[in-house]
Amino acid sequence: MIYIATVITAVDLWNISNNGISIINLLPSFLLPPSSSFPLPSSLINLLPSFLLPPSSSFFLLPSSFLNMTKVILLDAVGTLFGVRGSVGEIYQQFASQWGVDVSPPAVNAAFFESFKTAPPMAFPSVESTKIPELEFEWWCEVATATYKKLGAFEQFSDFRVFFRELYNHFATAAPWFVYPDVKPALTKWRDRGIKLAVLSNFDSRLYPVLLALKLADFFDHVTISTEVGAAKPDRKIFVAALQKCGCAIEEVVHIGDSLTADYQGAINIGLKAFLLSRNTVLQPEKNQFATLLDYFDYSFNSV
Repeated sequence: MIYIATVITAVDLWNISNNGISIINLLPSFLLPPSSSFPLPSSLINLLPSFLLPPSSSFFLLPSSFLNMTKVILLDAVGTLFGVRGSVGEIYQQFASQWGVDVSPPAVNAAFFESFKTAPPMAFPSVESTKIPELEFEWWCEVATATYKKLGAFEQFSDFRVFFRELYNHFATAAPWFVYPDVKPALTKWRDRGIKLAVLSNFDSRLYPVLLALKLADFFDHVTISTEVGAAKPDRKIFVAALQKCGCAIEEVVHIGDSLTADYQGAINIGLKAFLLSRNTVLQPEKNQFATLLDYFDYSFNSV
């Protein structure tokens, strides 16, 4: 067997590891094996002279599959990265009680989700960007209006729009949200592997201040939301918009979310590799279903 050596400078090695690039990608095509199933050495680092090696073997960030590395992970926001403290009904009633409206939080919660599910997609195609924030407010105000009308409590508000504006602004802060405990560790591990992260959400433009307030914004290269694209998941248009920002092939992108229809099926329908996040459920990797983001990380990087 004839061995052909390629000289890589020490500077190159540092750049490679810092960007999470597999060494196999540096080899010219005539040196690659005929297929990804062709057996490769457990570590190509062993081919390098000692003076070119990094401080430790873990310095090189090599995934389980050299020839099929994920470069970008798209993540849903609410229900995937962070959730509501308590319940929507509890938070609504914290504000409604200040207006003399007394309705049980569980009843408000049920009426809210019924109204939310029957509302049209939160997307405004062919609309000037400057008009989007107010259209987002009006969309949510309609959902809240329908909620309290179902409860027969709408007329109890002396000025419903003023009440809802206060409530709406509250959800643009960190106060009503909490970050799931697996999120930051998983995002850190992916980032350390050189994988780029992005958010793909049907949330509105309040997502930007919320990500900042929850100290999540720095993990993501870009954010794509339905109101800015003019289409909501599972519409293929919003997935295409996010993919265009990624700058890589579709087979190098993974989407993770907690909605079977909007996230999982929406991504599958456009040809994306998708994983369903089902918190508090049994781990089912064979069905592309995981209970936490760390479960997905462990499965994707420890399985062959």
